[in-house]
Amino acid sequence: MLHGNIDGGHTYKIICEHKQDKLEQIVQFEVMTGVEDIIEALDRARNTSVQVDEKSLAELANKFDPIKDCIKSLPFLNRIAFKQNQIEVDDNKKLKMIDAREIVAILSIFNIHLFDEQTHPIKAYSSKAVLLKQYLEDDTPESYRRFSDIAVDIFELYETIETEFPNAYNNAGGRYGRKKYSGYKGEGEVVAKSKFWQKPLNYKVPDGIMYPLLAAFRALVIYNAKTDRYEWYNGKRPKDLWDDVKESLSQSIMNFSNSIGDNPNTIGKDNNIWNLIYLIVKMEKK
Repeated sequence: MLHGNIDGGHTYKIICEHKQDKLEQIVQFEVMTGVEDIIEALDRARNTSVQVDEKSLAELANKFDPIKDCIKSLPFLNRIAFKQNQIEVDDNKKLKMIDAREIVAILSIFNIHLFDEQTHPIKAYSSKAVLLKQYLEDDTPESYRRFSDIAVDIFELYETIETEFPNAYNNAGGRYGRKKYSGYKGEGEVVAKSKFWQKPLNYKVPDGIMYPLLAAFRALVIYNAKTDRYEWYNGKRPKDLWDDVKESLSQSIMNFSNSIGDNPNTIGKDNNIWNLIYLIVKMEKK
């Protein structure tokens, strides 16, 4: 058990020096329990201008448990940073951590209680902190248990898009490697690793492209009121539909990219492209 005076050492010293003086003074103090995992962050917050971030406090309150339960079978769970400055080590090497805000954002993309056909989850790309705050409100974390039957498929879809999108565009007649943001260095040259499964990549796919593509498959999500769970339309997994539409989607989003000067950040914030590729998936889901 950890114990001690995190903040107020100077005040404590004065009290000790004058405890025999029988002074009638009041000193406010707090007793905190269950904060062992963020004790260093609390110390910095109390003694400097640094504040403990929302996700650390949320983790302390077990707010991420519903999400953890949904993705507990995935191999990257130990790399998700649910706390401030969280580091994990494997074979004496620091693992590349994934911010918990990104996990919340990706699942939120498929939250059809928040985003319908007209309202696209653009803020999942542009304002992850806002989505985290929204997630932490009231009983919202428990509602994310609705993802228990589709969460694994969502992250597998992300991996599939990230690894296959560049070649899908190339096969459709494009030249993805010519884009500066692709990071392409030549055939067989590894320029990055996939976000979740850490597979070697010959091309990078910016989040501004990834998020609209991923969100298009929200068109496949339905809500089962009896089970209070999300399901896939007609039981069809999104990876299967991706095979049917990947060239069409890649052409659509890259044509848009070409028209705006190849700026992935602009793509990620433009409602028109989110809407266009969503409709492509919607029409193909039959």
